[in-house]
Amino acid sequence: MPGEVCDPIGKRWFHFSGDDARSDDELLEQFRACRQRGANFLLNVPPNKHGLIPDGHVQALNRLRRSTGL
Repeated sequence: MPGEVCDPIGKRWFHFSGDDARSDDELLEQFRACRQRGANFLLNVPPNKHGLIPDGHVQALNRLRRSTGL
C-alpha cells in the first residue's frame, strides 16, 4: 500500500485570509519527492467562505500542473 502525504497549499489547513499558496518551487519539490518515493500527494486547497477556491491557489495549481507535465 503506497504512502500518503497530506499537506495544505498554504500554511493552514482551512481557509484564512492572507494564507497564500506556498512557492512554486516548494510545491514542485514536495510533489517530486512524493513521486520518487511512490507516495500519493494529497494537496488540500480549502475554499473561501463563499465556497470558492481563491484565484491565487488556482493559479498555483495550474503552474504546478504545467511544471510536472501532467
